[in-house]
Amino acid sequence: MVQKTDCVASYVVIPNEQGEMKVVSWSAKEEGLKRVLAQSACLNTLVREPHDSIEARKMRYNLMSWPILFPDAKEPQAFVKFVFAERMRITPMLINLLEQVMESLKNALHLMKNRETLNQWAWLDPLTGISNRRALDRFLENMNDGTKSGAVVYVDLDDFKPVNDRFGHETGDRVLQEVAKRLVDELGENDLVSRLGGDEFVVILVGLEQRSDLLERLETLDRLIQQPIYVDGVSEPLFVHASMGVTQFKQGHKLPHDMMRMADQQVYIAKNVKHSRSVAWEISE
Repeated sequence: MVQKTDCVASYVVIPNEQGEMKVVSWSAKEEGLKRVLAQSACLNTLVREPHDSIEARKMRYNLMSWPILFPDAKEPQAFVKFVFAERMRITPMLINLLEQVMESLKNALHLMKNRETLNQWAWLDPLTGISNRRALDRFLENMNDGTKSGAVVYVDLDDFKPVNDRFGHETGDRVLQEVAKRLVDELGENDLVSRLGGDEFVVILVGLEQRSDLLERLETLDRLIQQPIYVDGVSEPLFVHASMGVTQFKQGHKLPHDMMRMADQQVYIAKNVKHSRSVAWEISE
């Protein structure tokens, strides 16, 4: 296992005559791990599993417990146990067979892990780690049952292009990541924030009944975005602002399919009057 795969350590555990578990064979890529396993074998520090009963310990069986350890993992990813009706010698042929079984299992575990990771990333924006457009569409579709109230807030950053032009795209990326973090920190339990791309975000605020509640949340979002942003390697704080287009929806009405379009229209209006407006948002009536 250690020689043929990317496992960093592998060991075999079997019960002794008293039914206690003992390391009888081990291997590791690093000397430190080898010493730990050798000490475990000598000191018999591994104990019998708690579900083993007295009757089970009296049985004449040979149990082999084979762990899988991957790099950077503090604990084994899995254990495979082989139980034989009678005690038998651990032969090279048996070890070779178990190695083949374990490599197949390792590959299966890697495949499952990779599929899970790919599935997660399919719904996330790779730069900021928040939801992407696909996740937003799914979220809106799940809300399209008329049981919820709230608002769609389309956020388009102002003054972001000058940051990119002056300090470079890497600094611009750090700014987008910080804005995303601030938006996420302001979310309620049932809310969602999504990045559409570039400097455009959408925030779904769920559970708002009163216009005053919506205005309070919008003021908070605007204040968070305007706070100075500090980026490593940049000697001065950076500032961006936002134009926001808002569409409010009420309980008892299905979420309209064109709600995003309505919010996009409002943010366009807000950007056109940003030098004369009193607030950062426009709300569709």
